[in-house]
Amino acid sequence: ANPPLENLIRIPREYFDGSHYAQAWSMIYWLVHSNKNNQDIFNRFYAKASRGPTKPEDFEAAIGVPMQQFERHWKEWVSGLDPDE
Repeated sequence: ANPPLENLIRIPREYFDGSHYAQAWSMIYWLVHSNKNNQDIFNRFYAKASRGPTKPEDFEAAIGVPMQQFERHWKEWVSGLDPDE
């Protein structure tokens, strides 16, 4: 099973495996491809993360909503994707 997003973003690099990568990739895909506002969110968070470790609060500040709300919306969107596209 996939960990909740709050746990996923805190997994140390040495424990981050293929299943975590797939889950994280789907979140990045949503941020980059769902709409322009989400691309801006991704850019803000990426800029912060590239400077060093982040906390769940940093991600919530970038997305502007509670993490659980974001996670529900993201999972709904990803679940509706056509795997053949």
